[in-house]
Amino acid sequence: MEQCFSGYCRALDASRVVMADTDDGAADCDFPACLHAPVCKIAAELREFLGEMVEEPAEQTEEK
Repeated sequence: MEQCFSGYCRALDASRVVMADTDDGAADCDFPACLHAPVCKIAAELREFLGEMVEEPAEQTEEK
């Protein structure tokens, strides 16, 4: 099933419509790897829509 989500995209600094597909768990944006995903309204809706299909990116650690 496909669904469109709209809202403000911080990465683009503009409004955005994102299409997501439950058949392959994909979205046509950088979700879930986008740096702004934790505070993004569209990302929250995508997480809910795609559910367990979403693989959150591993946290990056800085080496000192």
